[in-house]
Order: sequence, then structure tokens, then C-alpha cells
Amino acid sequence: MHKKLYPFTQNRELSWLKFNQRVLEEAADPRVPLLERVKFLAIFTSNLDEFFMVRCGSLYDLSLVNGQQIDKKSGMTPAQQLDAIYEEAHKLYEIRDGITKNINSTLESIHISSLTKKQLTKKQLKFIHQYFDVQIFPVLSPQIIDTHHPFPHLMNKALYIFVEVKENDTIMRGIIPVPNFLKRIVYVPDTDGNYMLLEQIILHNVEKLFSQSTIVSKTIIRVTRNADINLDEKEIDEDEDYRQYMKKILKKRGRLAPIRLELYKEAPESVVTYLCDELHLKKNQVFVSKTPLEMNHVYDVIDQAPNVKTTPLLYKPFTQHPNKYLRLNKHIIDQVLYHDP
Repeated sequence: MHKKLYPFTQNRELSWLKFNQRVLEEAADPRVPLLERVKFLAIFTSNLDEFFMVRCGSLYDLSLVNGQQIDKKSGMTPAQQLDAIYEEAHKLYEIRDGITKNINSTLESIHISSLTKKQLTKKQLKFIHQYFDVQIFPVLSPQIIDTHHPFPHLMNKALYIFVEVKENDTIMRGIIPVPNFLKRIVYVPDTDGNYMLLEQIILHNVEKLFSQSTIVSKTIIRVTRNADINLDEKEIDEDEDYRQYMKKILKKRGRLAPIRLELYKEAPESVVTYLCDELHLKKNQVFVSKTPLEMNHVYDVIDQAPNVKTTPLLYKPFTQHPNKYLRLNKHIIDQVLYHDP
């Protein structure tokens, strides 16, 4: 690390992570209504996704173009900034997992919780198996990775099941994309409002997809890709439809380099090493999460929860107070133009 030109300043990216940590602290605050805390978990997660795609993506590009450029505020090169970001982000993942565990224990008591296979009764487990067989299994597209089938392109922020299978004493690997056109929330019978997530149902039934093999390991993975693309107005042809130009840009963004790999709960070291080699990532870019890798589903869960808006689980809806000088039956612009009260 080089000497800081301005010793009273701090690195912008690390400062942003401190901001997102404050969002996470709202999720941990028991004074905040319970379901608002769940929303803060989702906000923290989506914030972090955007941060890795744009800010880390920008630093990654800079490390390739001008790797020795020094950040005047922190005295670090782009690569050093990225290493510092990954180190801090790992700490935030651990904090988030602890908060999620604490919140889920309370959500179970009010029947708005994501369940695991171990929490299901035999009757509920039978329902999940039947749901998988009828609704999910027919639309899955498992792919074995071998010499004839190379490692596939993983879409940005898409969910996949990654498995290691043993067949005739040979270890093989497979990937199953989690369909984004199916319902991600599957409500479990006789639980009032508890549910299982689509990717976890597939994970628990993955043996049915490889019935002739033995499952050695399985996990859920998600890749975050660099999404920092600068629009160059000179590249835009005057006769070209701007919408078509943006389509090409967005398609190009989907092929940019991976910047982060997330794994759900656990994975053997051999899996981590293999995925890092295929995605050209370092080990510090791999994050293991006990929290679902994608959290946007919580908004739908809250909206579907019965009587949730009449309980103290959410903030009270904001009620505006109209200005006493304004007449609500008249056009506001006319009143403003008439005079300033």
C-alpha cells in the first residue's frame, strides 16, 4: 500500500460498505418491526449485488487497464482495493447469516418462514416430492460437464444447482439451471403461511435427476458478473435505433467477466477449486451464505401474509397532512400561480 495523499480521507468503496452495514444493522435492530427487518435484509442483499456489479466491476476493469493507478484517498491500487472489499464483504456475510437465523426463529412462530427439509412432516414431505415430480421435474434441463459438454455460461445473478456425481468410480459434475418462469415460493400445506423456495426443493430432489449415479455433493450457486459498461456516444450510429443499441449493450454486459461466486451453505474444497478455475476467480471472491442467495421473494411473502398489514409487524402507512391553505377541489397549479399564501 502506498502513502495516502490525503491522510484524512478514506476509500470510497470501503466507505460504501460501511453504509450498507448500517442497512444491515437496521435488520438487526429489535426496535424495528419484524417484517421491516426482513425487508432490510433484502435491501442489503440487492445493494451488495449492485455494488459488486458496478463498483467492483469498474475496479476490475481498471486493474486490467491501469493496474498501478493509486487511489489518492487510500493509497491503494485497484487490485488492493478489491482485496480489501472482499475481506470486508466476507465479514458482512457472517453478520447477515447471524441476523437471518435470529429473524427466522421468530418468523417460524408467526408462520411466515422459509422451511428446510428437516422441518417438514411426512405428509408435507410427500407433498413437496409430488410437487417436484409434477410441476418442476418436467421443465428442468440438467447438464453433465465433460469433454463433450464444456462448462456452460452462467447468467448474471441466475440460480443454479451444482452437483458432483459418482458413476463407475468416476467423479462427474453437473449443473441444473433453476427455472425463472416457475413460482419461486411454494407454500407448504398445514403451516398457515410457511413455504419452501424453488431452488431448495430442486436441491433436495436432485437425486431423481441422476438416478443412475451417486450424489457426492450438491449446492446452490450464483455468479455475479461485471456490469460496468460505459456508453460511448461516438459508437452510436446516427441512423441506429437507440433501443436496438441498448439491447446490444445489455447483451454484451451479460457476457462480461465474473466478479463474485456465491455458494449456499456449504461446498467441498474440490468444488470451490473447480468453479474458481472455470470462472477465473480467486478464492477470496467466493462467498458461502447460509441466507438465500436471492432475497427479492420476501416482498411477495409479506404481501401474501394474511392480516399482516393490521399488525405491528410493519411500519404504519404514512398519512400525508395537506396544507391548510390549499383547496383540494381546485387545481393545485392554478392556486400556486394565483398567489403565494
